[in-house]
Amino acid sequence: MPKPHKAISQQGFLVRRQLRVRGLDKDRLSGLANELIENPNIDYIQFDVRKGRVEITYDASRWCLDDVIAVLRNNGGDVIRSGWQRVKLGWYRSTDDNVRANAEIEPFCCSKMPPMKKK
Repeated sequence: MPKPHKAISQQGFLVRRQLRVRGLDKDRLSGLANELIENPNIDYIQFDVRKGRVEITYDASRWCLDDVIAVLRNNGGDVIRSGWQRVKLGWYRSTDDNVRANAEIEPFCCSKMPPMKKK
């Protein structure tokens, strides 16, 4: 059964991210969890301290990966630096930019031609 979304989140712009983190223990985790749960742009968050993993779902039309990383760093955590993690972070940032750009575009009706650029 799918997890219910928060009433404030726009389901079309939700993105799910899995990050490998370090520096988070049980004490720091409670402050981080409270800060992220209160954020209206966060739909879902799950921590696995043993594996050093954070799974987060947020509204990418209003928030981005760099905001998530800033909150992690403010609470004593940081993203693990590796080649694969660097590739994933670049992909996540690109996807967030695309979602934000698509959120700003006013959709047109499906039965009409899309607006054409004049030369």
